[in-house]
Amino acid sequence: MRRKRKLMAAQKEAAAERRAKVRPMLKRIAREPVTDNRSRAKRAEETVLSHADEDYSIDYAITDLLVDLRHLCDFKGLSFVDHDRTAHDHYTEEVVEERHAGGAV
Repeated sequence: MRRKRKLMAAQKEAAAERRAKVRPMLKRIAREPVTDNRSRAKRAEETVLSHADEDYSIDYAITDLLVDLRHLCDFKGLSFVDHDRTAHDHYTEEVVEERHAGGAV
């Protein structure tokens, strides 16, 4: 049991170190204008990977980030479902807009 706790503590510490290194990159990403869905996807991928432990697959990292966002909403008294619904509406608009402009989805 002690070994497992030490491993978990080491993993948390490593994740915190990675987040500290990634914060400047995320600030840069947030400042860069995003005008197309490929750029939006790349920004999301960088964010997800910055959140993930090294041995996470992208699938697991996305799920883990979504779980953490749900916890954040709970903590702040926000409705994750409402934000998810709004995000889906924005996503749909962006996909339709890019299709009409002749771009890739």
